[in-house]
Amino acid sequence: MPADDAVILYNTVLTQLMDKHCPFIKKKIKKNPMPWLDLELRILRRKRRVAERAWRKTKEEEDRARSELPHVIQSPGPKQRVARSEGY
Repeated sequence: MPADDAVILYNTVLTQLMDKHCPFIKKKIKKNPMPWLDLELRILRRKRRVAERAWRKTKEEEDRARSELPHVIQSPGPKQRVARSEGY
């Protein structure tokens, strides 16, 4: 069998196997399901989690005070409320 024919046969068989076992599937990419979770809020949450982990290790009051950042992290502020209402 010539090399060109072998390559064509190999590609054909491989393509058939790929189509059978892992077919190409089109997926729609959805928008961000939480549009109010912007960069500013994610940074605040990250800082709070870092402080909370430090408090869990040391049990010092200073670390605990830092882990209780403003209520903006706990509940949505005006900006997040608007984004939520427009998103849903």
